[in-house]
Amino acid sequence: MTKTIVVPLDGSELAERSLPTAAWLGRELGCQIRLMTTNLGGDTAAEEAYLRDQATKAGAASIDVEVVDHRFPARGVQDCVEALADPVICMTTRGRGGLAEVLLGSVSDEIVRGVQVPVVL
Repeated sequence: MTKTIVVPLDGSELAERSLPTAAWLGRELGCQIRLMTTNLGGDTAAEEAYLRDQATKAGAASIDVEVVDHRFPARGVQDCVEALADPVICMTTRGRGGLAEVLLGSVSDEIVRGVQVPVVL
């Protein structure tokens, strides 16, 4: 049974669109929500404040926040979920596809291919 829903955020409005879905899943499944971001060398306190602000806006009953120090966002998300029992990832995707994805890569694609847990996109 799912115990934690991990919601990776990068500071963009697009990423924040996953919050209502994650909050709904959290209520329906009765599980913890963990908002997380990767710190790419910036201000950890500012990153944590951003996550706490998003947690308040989400309005879910039980939300944790975590800032993972990692150079690569997808690997940071993978590290976060590997430390949890029975997690699910809930995130948005830009939906680029085609040549743009080949040239620029896709964090969501990298996450889906790199984890062994359910992912809600």
